[in-house]
Amino acid sequence: MHAFTASGDTADVNVEARGHPGYKSTATLIGEAALAIASMAAPRTGYGTPATVLGVDDLDRFAHAGARFTLTD
Repeated sequence: MHAFTASGDTADVNVEARGHPGYKSTATLIGEAALAIASMAAPRTGYGTPATVLGVDDLDRFAHAGARFTLTD
């Protein structure tokens, strides 16, 4: 995927996950994101994308669930 930072820089990110992309891996990512938000001491409220709400602090949670995010050159 092609991502944009808050400062306007760009980054290419490779996403790899175990399981069927339409069923297992997508559902796993959504579930892990929900658990991460539920476990926040003071979750942000209102509308936000997963990246803005979760940031990068929970990447280990996704790696444990079989998903890996890596920057490409």
